[in-house]
Amino acid sequence: AEIEPSPNNARKHFNKNKLAELAESIRQRGLLQAILVREIESPRAGKVKYQIIAGERRFRAANLAGLKVIPASVRSMDEDETLSAMLIENLQREDIHPLDEADGFLRLKETQKLKVSDIAQRVAKDKRYVARRLALTNLIEDARDDFRKECITLAHALEICRLAPEIQIEALAAC
Repeated sequence: AEIEPSPNNARKHFNKNKLAELAESIRQRGLLQAILVREIESPRAGKVKYQIIAGERRFRAANLAGLKVIPASVRSMDEDETLSAMLIENLQREDIHPLDEADGFLRLKETQKLKVSDIAQRVAKDKRYVARRLALTNLIEDARDDFRKECITLAHALEICRLAPEIQIEALAAC
């Protein structure tokens, strides 16, 4: 009850079926790996609150499994360190959606005033890779929705994001 997800997590979408599978595994075997949290200010005096740095998917699945207590490692981190750690941890996962990755890169760029080359170095990715992901943040909402629903591919999304918003509508319809 003292743990809450971070509003800055790059991962915004969680597959419900995969979450249910993980919850069932946790019911049977318990939570095998601790989540990583940091202490934050609580709105109530005298109460301790923690914010998730890594392990939100495990946290959600543990809640679905009905666990009231889970293992957590507490680390002292400021906002910048937390944002970097969350993004890097998520990038190590193969299943992060490119839009979540793009939004995470954009947050790093804006909040920490980083250049594409700085972001690339922090996340151990090629500069071109980071630049292409950042370009995805230019997609109109309908294109973002279709990309998430797998109605268009990453290649389509990368082509469409280069266009002006009014032309994106036409390109999306053509896809």
